Amino acid sequence: VLVTISSIDHSKSLPERHEELRARYGAAFKCACMRCEFERGQGAKLPTETIRAVGDLAMQQQRQDDAFRTYSFLLRRSPNDGEALYARAAARLEGLRWREAHKLFRQGYHLAPEHALLAATEKKRVAYQLPHRTAPPSYSPPPFDAFLGGRAFMTKGAEGVVSDAECRFVIEETEAHAAAQGGWTTARHYAVPTTDIPVHNIPKVLEWFRTLLQERLGPLLDATFGAADVGRGGERVRIFDAFVVKYTAERQRHLPVHRDQSTHSFTVALNSSAEYDGGGTYICELGEALRPERGHVVAFDGELLHGGEPITRGTRYIVVAFCYTEGEEGEEEE
Repeated sequence: VLVTISSIDHSKSLPERHEELRARYGAAFKCACMRCEFERGQGAKLPTETIRAVGDLAMQQQRQDDAFRTYSFLLRRSPNDGEALYARAAARLEGLRWREAHKLFRQGYHLAPEHALLAATEKKRVAYQLPHRTAPPSYSPPPFDAFLGGRAFMTKGAEGVVSDAECRFVIEETEAHAAAQGGWTTARHYAVPTTDIPVHNIPKVLEWFRTLLQERLGPLLDATFGAADVGRGGERVRIFDAFVVKYTAERQRHLPVHRDQSTHSFTVALNSSAEYDGGGTYICELGEALRPERGHVVAFDGELLHGGEPITRGTRYIVVAFCYTEGEEGEEEE
């Protein structure tokens, strides 16, 4: 195994890096690494896989704009390269440019429909795409507490956003699906893995979720974040991913702190807090965990650093969704 350790700050520009290297190794020194060669304008002479590696390196070093430019260069050479199409969109997603990222995912799928990750992303988009409403829903959300100047919310009261019967239905359908498929997935989110099942893989749960989003969750997001942010009745909200998560004291007890790839995220509690100890969404800036009761919702700005508070007894089920908002209604549709 070859391990390379950078001796200079990789975030610096090509001239700045070269100046530092020459100061260290002499005026005649010229770095011949693949990144420097590419940035000198020698990309046309480099093999495709070398250029891809330059882009991958930029992603690993969180230089998303550099990665985007590198994959775009590669696509000028091979316009239907599925790996490059997916990676270019992912660079925008990692760079928090959600709307552009999702547009690129869709374009990539049309150019390389056989690519597994592009096909999976398109499947999710179609699954969560809702018909445009002719009138706003009449649903009145339950009361809620606001935190951090309106960047996080938790509903409260005797009646939740989701009924007890619906919560039981989602748990039962998801457990049945997991049993039929050989268990819960644990590797879908490589950076912050969860024990989960995607909502769009369970037909009955997907149908329920789509109705919930349009009739109740959309109006709730409007009431909490405001129509200027998410649209009237939440009409500008689009789901990038939604999944049922299972926390157990014996297996996945918690989730490390992280930021979501979303403009807004929300969780729906599916079982009573009497069935477990601990749990909840820990928000670092708040310094505490928000722990909704069954049927209630926590919604927050996706850029807030947060994690899953450990549970010490029992099992906790939640629905999690990552959202982004369109600039205008229908802007993202083709």
